[in-house]
Amino acid sequence: MILYAVVLWFIHFVLSVKLRLSACVRWLRGMRFQIAKPTGCPDVDRRHLVKLPLHIAIQVKEIGVSYDDLASMVVWSSAMGIVYVTLFDPQGVLKKNQQQLLSVVQRRKVELLGVEEAQRITINLSMLPAQCGKTTSVSHLRLASLEDGRAAIVMCAQQLCSSVANRQKSPEKIDVAFVHESITGGGCEVPDPDLLLSCGPTDSLCGFLPWQIRLTEILTLPTHRNVKYSDFLRLLHVYAGTEQRFGV
Repeated sequence: MILYAVVLWFIHFVLSVKLRLSACVRWLRGMRFQIAKPTGCPDVDRRHLVKLPLHIAIQVKEIGVSYDDLASMVVWSSAMGIVYVTLFDPQGVLKKNQQQLLSVVQRRKVELLGVEEAQRITINLSMLPAQCGKTTSVSHLRLASLEDGRAAIVMCAQQLCSSVANRQKSPEKIDVAFVHESITGGGCEVPDPDLLLSCGPTDSLCGFLPWQIRLTEILTLPTHRNVKYSDFLRLLHVYAGTEQRFGV
């Protein structure tokens, strides 16, 4: 038993070192890109970025949620011109308290951008077809939890199996596009996240929407609390400097 425990500890140690080294390599890669000194104005700072994510996702892997800090990142994203923002917490705390989150977002928008600039930006808690669009002054905020990840895939598989068993659907008509529409609900075609900011002490996706992140660039933060604007901007520069290879 002692030898077994030692072997498991050694494997865990090696994997932990590997993950930490990988994080250091990603950080060093980001340092290769010259980052202009933040002006504090997202609309100005985004001009120094080679590319911006159309859809950014922020994942909380900690106990307790800081509404002010998440609201700040939502506001910065919107001010940068990012059209879609997804906030994910496994337990669905944000979903249960969405009105509280929205009120904090509106308050932080004025505090961070000023009254005049805040009026120019609209943040909708919806991605419904009638409200989808790519206007840079409008950002669409989505709240997600575990039930939107693996649970959604399982439910989709059960429905498809039931449809085939009841002869309502032919197996030949089930393809990737059909499954994608079933999982995402169809309607407005919201793009998959281009960038995922995974916030927390563990190197795990913790059930984050597995179907939607096959091409997502994943960057990490030790916590979602007390994230500075300069930290957020640095991660956007790292993303802008990545070479994404989508295959053929």
